[in-house]
Amino acid sequence: AYMERSKSLRRVVCLIDAATGITREDVQLWDTVQAAGRRLQVVLTKVDLCHSSDLHENVAEVIAAMQPLDPDLVWPFVHAVSANYDLGLRELRASLAADSAS
Repeated sequence: AYMERSKSLRRVVCLIDAATGITREDVQLWDTVQAAGRRLQVVLTKVDLCHSSDLHENVAEVIAAMQPLDPDLVWPFVHAVSANYDLGLRELRASLAADSAS
């Protein structure tokens, strides 16, 4: 109900463990966000724990799974981050700030 009522919610961020990949719960969240007419952003976390080929495969899986979603309600970038190594965090912060500035 919060997603439908909130006047200030601009984007819902779905964090996905890069080593695990997409879960059924992630897809259910995406459906809920879309049904509420909210914008979805996907962020792969813990990328430092993945081999580069596994990370590439997981990113491709995420992008493929997002294809049926309404493109107007999907943030156009899938971010990949590692808090341990400060990878991708600057870009993610800039992305998040893009909505807060408008």
